[in-house]
Amino acid sequence: RRLTRVRRATGLALDRPLRALERARTALRRARADASSGENGVFDEASWRRVFATRTEAYREMCAAVDLFVTPSRTLAERFVAWGLPADRLRRVAQGLDPAPFANAVKRPSPRLRLGFLGTIAPHKGVLDLIEAARQLPPDRVTLTIFGRTDQHRAYADRCRAAASGAPHIAFRGWLTRAQVPRAYADIDVLCVPSRWDECAPLTIQEAFLAKTPCVVSGRGGLAELCTDGVDGLHARSGDVADWQRVLRRLVDEPDLVDRLRRGIRPVPTLGEHAAELEELYRA
Repeated sequence: RRLTRVRRATGLALDRPLRALERARTALRRARADASSGENGVFDEASWRRVFATRTEAYREMCAAVDLFVTPSRTLAERFVAWGLPADRLRRVAQGLDPAPFANAVKRPSPRLRLGFLGTIAPHKGVLDLIEAARQLPPDRVTLTIFGRTDQHRAYADRCRAAASGAPHIAFRGWLTRAQVPRAYADIDVLCVPSRWDECAPLTIQEAFLAKTPCVVSGRGGLAELCTDGVDGLHARSGDVADWQRVLRRLVDEPDLVDRLRRGIRPVPTLGEHAAELEELYRA
């Protein structure tokens, strides 16, 4: 439906990808029917493997009808090249953001180092690792504020709350609306992104940079791409509570480090710059 609307609005010839999509849908419907044909409709592993292989080939056929792929991170580009996409049909274009909402995110002074997490409270985000690391920091010198919904992964959120119990310097502040995000950075000195997977190009990090907030991130994938260790943030080993505690303790023990990292934050591309780069790709 989206392709059809694009074709109607622009006049672009999209017949090839539309035909490829229809063939892919037909193949997937057939494969799923085969997979669910077992007793009581239970999906066994062998059937799922056949469905996965069919799905993969369907996507390969659809990708063959695309002239150029755009990705915001080298990590994702490398994954797709390893999967089979030609490297000469991939371009990295940094994601653009509107800086206006963050222009007034002025830091309110605090005698303690203020750490923050903004995002999904889920196992792959490593929130529990961050909490366990922060528990070991002196409450009179540091705080950790966690912004995020607790009703999406309830069991994991309950574990996070239990780990934070008895730690007066760790607080949950709930979900933020888009309008509230810039204001939250006024009460955060450092953003923590302890993900246990590679991520692509988290907008949270770029929003933090717009608010002149350095980051501590898991040193892997798209996280390591956006945040340079020792320049605009610090890296810690993914899933390693002891290493996260070491890195966060360094921020506590080196009072001038946050300001030095803040000065190393580079400009974030604007939406206009992003659009101009995409237009240039279309022209080419």
